[in-house]
Amino acid sequence: MRALFLAAALSFVGCQKSAETEVAVAPASGTPSAVTVTKPAGEAKPADPTPKLTSNPDGTLRLEFVDRWGAKFDATYESFTYLERALPTVSRALEEAQVAQLKQAVEAQRPH
Repeated sequence: MRALFLAAALSFVGCQKSAETEVAVAPASGTPSAVTVTKPAGEAKPADPTPKLTSNPDGTLRLEFVDRWGAKFDATYESFTYLERALPTVSRALEEAQVAQLKQAVEAQRPH
């Protein structure tokens, strides 16, 4: 039983270790040094940042966009109500111009 507990604890510690990011630290000196941070090549700003809202034949709504950090977002909502309730949370990932475009697209898809 003790061996099983130790194996589980070690695997947890191993998982935590692999998830960490290694950072090189320069030796302390009397003068501060500048640090340059560059974006990876895969995280460029999107060419077309306009959110796409598509109404599917089965009544679901698909929302696609690239967020402010360059990550792709793709979600399908069961109904307009679910989409409308998700907008405050989804809007946090968008730039102000994208939020305005998304609100405009939602109004165009709103059932009458």
